[in-house]
Amino acid sequence: MIRAAWGLLALCLGLFAGVFALPAHADDFGQCTDATYLGHFDDRLSPQDCDTIETAEIHWRGGSATLRAVHPHGMPITDSPALPGRIRELAAAVGTAMDAMGGDLQLGNVTIMFTSYVSPQEDGPDGGLDKGAYTAAAHSVRAPECPVAYYKEMHRAGGNDLVFVLSHEIFHCIQYRTWPRMPEEGWLTEASAEYFAYLAKSGIGPGYIPNFDAEIQSIALDRMTY
Repeated sequence: MIRAAWGLLALCLGLFAGVFALPAHADDFGQCTDATYLGHFDDRLSPQDCDTIETAEIHWRGGSATLRAVHPHGMPITDSPALPGRIRELAAAVGTAMDAMGGDLQLGNVTIMFTSYVSPQEDGPDGGLDKGAYTAAAHSVRAPECPVAYYKEMHRAGGNDLVFVLSHEIFHCIQYRTWPRMPEEGWLTEASAEYFAYLAKSGIGPGYIPNFDAEIQSIALDRMTY
């Protein structure tokens, strides 16, 4: 059941959906030997074969999409046997959260590219981001699927954090597909992705949803913290 508080935020998103939604269609995956394709994840990557970590299906009431996790062949990552299971958990969690949100959410195929890089330094109007400042990033370009880069973290993190962070990024993929002209990096873009991540991985920050439900009664959406 959709939470009453989320209904107000969903209403804002629904205004975008009615005007800007795109029809869903099947996508193929790009090839890691294509330099342009790899550049959609991170322009430091060099063309090479990619090894598949896991492939899983995301199912929700409105459809399905394929989620694949890969890494460049020449860039070894963790050999933990738990990682493929976390990717399957992620796919299930995303589908469940999409159903919980409701509405005509759309999602195409997604590739998560695991690298041994830390995130790059980025310039921006507010000072940008330092090298290693974030863990993952989804990109609005369709390559042809939604590309998500996952970076080496500055500190050790567990599988629950991985599912939470990637749920947030996959909601950006949902935003790009459902509302292609929705402004990037705005408060609504990030706040709704954060809400989605807490729906997908409810065991992290169990007070977040109840606090949101309580605060939204008296605080404007653009003045709330997230």
